[in-house]
Amino acid sequence: MEVLDAPVVTEIAAYQPFYAELAELEKNNAALAFNYESPKGNKEARSHVYKLRQTKGALEKARTGAKAEYLRLGRAVDAEAKTINERLEAMIQVHQVKLDEIESREKQRVAALRARLAAFDVAGIPQNIEAVTQKINELTEIVIDESWQEFMADASTGKRTALENMHTLLADLQKRAAEAAELERLRREKAEQEQRDRDAKIAAEAAERARREAEEKAKAEAAEAARKIAEAEANARAQAEAAARREAELKAQAEEAERRRIAAEEQAKREAAAAAERAEQARLKAIADEQARVKAEAERAEREQATREANKAHRAAINTAAMKALMEGGLTEADEKKAVTLVAQGKVPAVSINY
Repeated sequence: MEVLDAPVVTEIAAYQPFYAELAELEKNNAALAFNYESPKGNKEARSHVYKLRQTKGALEKARTGAKAEYLRLGRAVDAEAKTINERLEAMIQVHQVKLDEIESREKQRVAALRARLAAFDVAGIPQNIEAVTQKINELTEIVIDESWQEFMADASTGKRTALENMHTLLADLQKRAAEAAELERLRREKAEQEQRDRDAKIAAEAAERARREAEEKAKAEAAEAARKIAEAEANARAQAEAAARREAELKAQAEEAERRRIAAEEQAKREAAAAAERAEQARLKAIADEQARVKAEAERAEREQATREANKAHRAAINTAAMKALMEGGLTEADEKKAVTLVAQGKVPAVSINY
């Protein structure tokens, strides 16, 4: 441990005696050697430490006393400084208020000009033709003059850039709108063509169905006529067979009565011939009647079919005239078709088509 031989100069007068004592204590402390393990040496060491602690206690008392005085002086220094500062600040405020007012006005002026510049910010404009057109009109109406002051160049550039961007966006939106309209027109034409194809297919299927039904009906009627002809022929054969049996009976009777043989034979021949003639006439008449009936039925079916087709054409012509009138009235082709169909089907109260 280093021992201080020369006296220490200190700014704290209360500490001066301690420096003188401290040199002696350090000198003695360096020379002392205790046997800490023996009771005597241990006791001597504790006694020495106690004396050093007493010196520390005296130092603390001196520190507290000296510090109290310095604290009082410090508070006095702060109080006087505060008074002087308040007087200086009062003088400053006389001028600072005016300077602050000017600075505030300047900030407000700059903020107002920057707020006007915000009109050239087009980032949030809705992506539709109406909004973009309105923004172009608003930008066009903004006048770039001396009122923009030092922001005049920024305003000119901002307006030009914003208008260029808006015109570019408007052209793009108009192009997309035209493309969308064209796609919608093509889609509508395709749908209308598909509807016409469906209508034509339905009409063709209906005509084919009517043709098949007519053919089937004609076949059925022809089959019935053939059946009746066969029945008539069978009846004729039965009558012929009956006539033959009758002739046989007459011949048998002739054999029994020679006297009446010649007359009966001639009579029988005449009756047989007449019966055969009647049977043949009946058969031919039945065939002719049935053929006439079949022909009349076929002609009637043809007339009915012609009537239906004429009626269909008549109704189609009236419907077409009605649709044309509705179209001339401003309805679209799809709307006028739907309107005529609803009226024709009787689904519109108090409205009908006179065919």
